[in-house]
Amino acid sequence: AESALSGGSGTFQDLSKTLATLDDLELWQRTTAAAQQEKHRCAVVIAHIAEVRKRKLFLLHACHSLFDYCVTVLGFSEAESYLRCQVARICSRFPAVLADLGAGKISLCVAGKLAPRLSEKNQHRLLPACHGKTKQEAEIIIAKENPASLGKSPANKTVILPLNEDFFAVRLPMHKNLLAKLQRCAELLGVASMQAQLPELLEKITDIALAAKDPAPSSSIKI
Repeated sequence: AESALSGGSGTFQDLSKTLATLDDLELWQRTTAAAQQEKHRCAVVIAHIAEVRKRKLFLLHACHSLFDYCVTVLGFSEAESYLRCQVARICSRFPAVLADLGAGKISLCVAGKLAPRLSEKNQHRLLPACHGKTKQEAEIIIAKENPASLGKSPANKTVILPLNEDFFAVRLPMHKNLLAKLQRCAELLGVASMQAQLPELLEKITDIALAAKDPAPSSSIKI
């Protein structure tokens, strides 16, 4: 199965057939090993990008920036490129980030969250604290390092902005208890990802509340 990882589409068809013949335990073991290999390879790619950045080799490819190089030459999406450039920069400053990334102690997303906040002063405390954490868990840990003032920060004001005639963008500060309740509602209502499907979740919750409390039909409610 390992040799198929470097092959073409035909080889991957063979890989799929091979995996279909494995028993549950062997498939679980191979999946775990493949995931570890992917984490290691991701760190290897980041190390190469960091060295390209250091030498400014992207200029040899007529790229104006490392980001442009990652998109046009390496073929990453814009979001993937931004994240990799961000992590490559922080790994150049703090090699421990690259080591932890390769060992699977932190994910690429967590490394990206650490990038703007990691410093000489906090690296020995903040980096280990994020080991094994999800992106959201890491965000909470990082926020403790530099907490925002609920009274002063513009980011902590509730904002409702019209995007067009039918849609609005909403930004609001939220206590962790409310967030936990929303996550529980997502589980109960079959919403797979609260963050990705928050509008769908909120609509389901409001439909339930209105059906229970409001005598007027929901179709009659207008903004």
